[in-house]
Amino acid sequence: MAAAPSEAVALLAVEPYAAGAPARAVKLYPGTNLDDSATRYTMDPTEVISAFDDIDARGWWLGAIVHSHPATPPVPSATDLHEAYYPDALSIIVSLTTEPPTVRAWQMEPRTKSREVPLVIEGEIPGAEPPAGETPRSAVRGIDARQQ
Repeated sequence: MAAAPSEAVALLAVEPYAAGAPARAVKLYPGTNLDDSATRYTMDPTEVISAFDDIDARGWWLGAIVHSHPATPPVPSATDLHEAYYPDALSIIVSLTTEPPTVRAWQMEPRTKSREVPLVIEGEIPGAEPPAGETPRSAVRGIDARQQ
């Protein structure tokens, strides 16, 4: 997810899971931030539709919408809350203010509130390859859904 100084955006697919069990991330769908902004993102709708079609075809679920905060902590902004259109999916925010980047997950209710949820990070996910010339980093591999 390299887009700095603009926010990066991606969708994260998970395998279906039982209530109380952790979800396992299976694929990251990187997107283009049409806003080209450091404080907001809009993923290209054609990329969203393509990702949703692939997720549906494989029997997966949308587990999270992932985006970066290039200059702020990994906490939902007022804009993030206002535009939380998929309350069943987590919001994973990656802050680029630290090295390595800080990653936190949030359950958000549109226009109202957010609640941090546990996140397990291990290994890498298909689709989360680093850009050419960059060193691979760990990627989100599991989302703890027990508190959802």
